[in-house]
Amino acid sequence: MSTVLLDTSIASLLHPKKRNSTIRALYEPHLTGQILALSFQSVAELWAWAEDNHWGEKQRVGLKAFLRRFLVIPYDFALAKLWASVGTHCKRRGRRLTITHISYNNIAAY
Repeated sequence: MSTVLLDTSIASLLHPKKRNSTIRALYEPHLTGQILALSFQSVAELWAWAEDNHWGEKQRVGLKAFLRRFLVIPYDFALAKLWASVGTHCKRRGRRLTITHISYNNIAAY
């Protein structure tokens, strides 16, 4: 079993509302039996999903329960340094990324 850091869009596919998604079906075999992790940024983006869609209390309780199934990777200075290193590495390879493009998901791929 290994830890898999999910992008917000992939994590959202695992939400019960997306149970019948054909895209979800493509990812599920790769995620089954793994420890699924999210960055704190992804958690915030999923809560924004609830805000943007004016979810009521029942749906928000469901989202809270959904989020409990993930390991949440917190921010710290070591992670910030790694983030800077990935950005520099990409820039040197001709793939200059702005701060909005660099995320934990790029770090995971690094």
